Amino acid sequence: MLVMARFEFGGVPIQTFLWAKFLKENNFHPIILGLKLRDDRYCDMLRAHGLEYALLKLEKKGREITGNLRYFRSLIRSLKSFQPYAIFPFNKILSYNINLIRRFTGASKCYFLERNDGSEKKTTPWGELMRKVSLMNTDALIFNSEAAAHRSGYKGKKIVIKNSFVNPRNDQDDIQAADRLPDDKFILLHIANIADIKNYGLLLDSWPDLFASFPDCRLVVIGAETINNDPTLLKKLEQPGIIYLHRQPKVSYFIKRADVCLLSSFNEGCSNTMLEYMFYNKLICASNIPALKEMVAEDSYPFLFDNSSKLDFIEKVKNAITLNKESAERIKNANKMKLYSDYSDNNYHKILDLL
Repeated sequence: MLVMARFEFGGVPIQTFLWAKFLKENNFHPIILGLKLRDDRYCDMLRAHGLEYALLKLEKKGREITGNLRYFRSLIRSLKSFQPYAIFPFNKILSYNINLIRRFTGASKCYFLERNDGSEKKTTPWGELMRKVSLMNTDALIFNSEAAAHRSGYKGKKIVIKNSFVNPRNDQDDIQAADRLPDDKFILLHIANIADIKNYGLLLDSWPDLFASFPDCRLVVIGAETINNDPTLLKKLEQPGIIYLHRQPKVSYFIKRADVCLLSSFNEGCSNTMLEYMFYNKLICASNIPALKEMVAEDSYPFLFDNSSKLDFIEKVKNAITLNKESAERIKNANKMKLYSDYSDNNYHKILDLL
């Protein structure tokens, strides 16, 4: 059983799909469970591959003890109804909650999946106790990057299963004509949901300087608006030279069309977006954080920027825009080799070892 928050296109749902597909190919019976439906096309993809899926029916968590009890009772009942052998929650909160009550679900195995950078937010003494109980209950903590595993404070149960890059989306360029990008412009592409963790403030505050220096450049932004979006941030997406395309289920056309690809996140795990950039042979400018530095070849290090410095970001992006073709090709090829060596389906054989 693979459990995630939302049926939609994004890093976690794509990896959940790839895990399920791999398990089915190895004679297991995977079921993907979600809390919300955001995009019917994701479910279409699951059906096309013969993968079973369902929505969990859970009570809302309350601030009082009775509300929490109702939530956990509904979680136990929902999970138990699928008669699970093993549970993989693809979400940190779900990992804590499910491992807390795993003994009541009937599952023989239950895992904790960390899909981000391994850091933990401060919580109350009660919350810290619940964390410890959850991690005592889990069979293994599964990280998707060495950087996250290293950062995590929990010892003894760690395992790293890096993401595999397989493009599950149809690679045809069947997008609407209105969304096609201008042929005569230099395209900078940033793919990430509009969320604080993706550091859009740096990207959008730096854009006026970049646009003034390179008026033939266009910044293309693809990403869903998330809950509690900052209206000021959304307003900045309306700047001249920015093309905001919201959520896109198929991004291959946009990546192939881009000249330089960006990712300005404060933190990441094993970014699917980066893997797609590498697959399509793109020059990448990204945050100089451990997880992203781990993903790219050393040739790309000069284009990793301090994500707290507007000046460094602008300098690195300018260097990428003006880089000569021969050097750019060398860097792209090095990243492609790193992709094939470190992010293949061979990583998923560790799942079979666990089971």
